[in-house]
Amino acid sequence: MVSSVSLWLLGERTKLGLYQFASALASFPPSI
Repeated sequence: MVSSVSLWLLGERTKLGLYQFASALASFPPSI
């Protein structure tokens, strides 16, 4: 059984990952 704390930590890691991914795309625009 998954605890609420584990779910919260997973959500925080996911949001942090998405934020870093978005900032990386903004920093390095694709050269098409």
